[in-house]
Amino acid sequence: MNSKKITYSLAFALLCGCSTPAPPPAPPLPSTTSATAVKLTVTDLKALDEANQWCSWMIALSGLAANHSNQSVYQRYGAEILSDYQKQQKAISDIVSKKSINLTSSYPVTYQKRLTLLKKRYGKSFDRYFERELAKSLPKTLNEFSKENEQKKLGSDVATILKNLIKSADIYRKQAQDLMKYE
Repeated sequence: MNSKKITYSLAFALLCGCSTPAPPPAPPLPSTTSATAVKLTVTDLKALDEANQWCSWMIALSGLAANHSNQSVYQRYGAEILSDYQKQQKAISDIVSKKSINLTSSYPVTYQKRLTLLKKRYGKSFDRYFERELAKSLPKTLNEFSKENEQKKLGSDVATILKNLIKSADIYRKQAQDLMKYE
């Protein structure tokens, strides 16, 4: 009789289990596309690549000031430029890393030749060459993106980055031209 009670108890338990309501549905999975997702066009990528190359060049150039200049003015100036362009390059990499895109990590060969010449200079010779490099305007390709009609073709994040980059380049160019007056 004991085994009959156990069998009936198990059968009753199984029947009771069938009458319980189904669990609530699982919450929806998070969306793979967010409302703030950055959409990059070919023009955006070209602009970001040019800006990244310019930042790499300015980082390499300004990084030399600490060891090649004898004047604290140029050393501080180089450190300021270095810090600014590192922040700008980080902003660029933040945008493209969301899309798993790799940009050109170096600068053009002509810049490499100029950097090689600059690495051989120290003291006043370095300072003069450093001023002249900073006094040069943006490359033609980056200048094209500064035009208003080109800005309209860019995404808002990319346009903001380029405006900041161009603004910084103009400030440093004008400061270098001012320093050249006092040679």
